Amino acid sequence: MTVNELVSSAVVLYMQGGREQELEYVSRSECSQLGWYFWLKNVPGVYEMEMKGYDPEMNSQGASREDFYIRYYPALDEDVLESYSVLEQLARFDKNVFDDSEITTDMEEHEICPCCAVPQKHGNHGHEHGSGCHCGHEHGHQILKRRPKGIPGILKKFDMNKKLFMIGDLTVSINEKATSFTASLKTSKSIIERAREAITIQQAGETAVLVEKGGIDRHIPGYELSARFMEFFCGRVLETVAEGKPAAVCVKEGPVAASGSCPNADETADITIQYIFSKGG
Repeated sequence: MTVNELVSSAVVLYMQGGREQELEYVSRSECSQLGWYFWLKNVPGVYEMEMKGYDPEMNSQGASREDFYIRYYPALDEDVLESYSVLEQLARFDKNVFDDSEITTDMEEHEICPCCAVPQKHGNHGHEHGSGCHCGHEHGHQILKRRPKGIPGILKKFDMNKKLFMIGDLTVSINEKATSFTASLKTSKSIIERAREAITIQQAGETAVLVEKGGIDRHIPGYELSARFMEFFCGRVLETVAEGKPAAVCVKEGPVAASGSCPNADETADITIQYIFSKGG
C-alpha cells in the first residue's frame, strides 16, 4: 500500500464511519494529487494538507513516504490572523485572492450531510435527515448555508507562494514490511520570521512603516495550531486504518520529551509531533 492509498482510504473511512464530532466539511485541494481542505467544528479557520510532490512512478512501485505542506487559513475575525505576516494578512483580506462565499450543499445531490459530515438515509438514494440527523436540523431537499469557505480561489492558489500560511511540514511513512506507519509534523512553538527590509504602506500620501527592517513580521503559534490539526488527522482520521490507538510522542530538537512539556520548549526550537500506528487489516 502506498501513502497515497493509505491516506485516501483513511479519509474515506472516516467520512463513512460516522465519526462526525470534529468535522463539518472536507474538500479536495485543487493544487495537489493528494491534498484536502478540512473545516473543523469549533475552529474558525481552515486547515489544508497538500502533498509537496507526486511521483506516479514511485507510487506505482509502492511509495513508502510522502511529504506534505500543512497550512492554516485564519478566519477574518480570528485573533491569530494578526500573528501572520503583513503579506499573508493583506492576501487574506483581499476578496480577489480568498473566496469567503458561503458553502452551500444541495441535499439532493450529496451523500454527506453538510452539518454532520456523515452518511444519512433518504428514500431511494440513501439520505434521511430530519430528526435522525446528528445536527438536529430539518434538512429535506433545501440548500443549506453554513460558513464561509475561507480558502484561496483556485486560480490564485496556483500563483500563491507555497510557504504562505504554512504552519508545519508533515511526513507520512510506511515501514518496509507495511506493518506500521508514522505521521510526523515538524513545527516550532512559535514560527518567527523577521523582515529583511522595512515594510511600508502609503496612507494619505505619506509612508507609514508597518514593520521595521529586522523587525518581527510573522509570529505564529506553530505548535498550538499544528497540535490541533494532528489530534484530528492522526487521532481520528488515520486511526481508521490502524490497529488500536496510535502512540503519540513529542520530540524537541531530537531528544524525546513528554508531550506536555513541548509547548513550554524554547520559543523557536524545532518540535516534532509524531504519531506511530500499527497497521490494521
